[in-house]
Amino acid sequence: MGWEYKDFVYTFPQGMWCKLGSGAYSEAGAKLEFWQNYQREIYTELKKWEDDGWEPIGPVDSGCVEIRTVTDYRDKGCGAWLLIALLSIPTYGILFLLFLIFGRSTFAEPVRAVIPMRRARSIGGRASPALSPLSNLPAPRYHTPSQATSFCPRCAHTNRTGARFCARCGQPL
Repeated sequence: MGWEYKDFVYTFPQGMWCKLGSGAYSEAGAKLEFWQNYQREIYTELKKWEDDGWEPIGPVDSGCVEIRTVTDYRDKGCGAWLLIALLSIPTYGILFLLFLIFGRSTFAEPVRAVIPMRRARSIGGRASPALSPLSNLPAPRYHTPSQATSFCPRCAHTNRTGARFCARCGQPL
């Protein structure tokens, strides 16, 4: 009606990954790790959109991160492969086959962060009056990197500094 909608998309550089599973990251933990590593770049790009009149519709946090899971041998270095190959000679390759079957791990790779955005439609260079009854509500707020230092361990929500409980799930911080 009085708004136009578009997704802000930040594409992560290739080559980042973290291990998933027991003794490693959960999927939510992996998203939080990628978010924390690229939060400054995402906010810098998001600021350009805000300067053009766009505003985020929902929360801007690690929940916006999309990941791809991959199962392979990427955490095994050359030394591990060489050792397995040498130890497989006296066992006629049985150790090597066991390593191929059971030595794989699951990894998460960040793909992109998607944040739904909106801005008022313009008519003749001026912003049109909002036709929605919700237009009088304040715009959704999110924290800048300097404020966003408290992350929920349960749901990975970005909370304001000094918060004692998560604003999304109520978990004590």
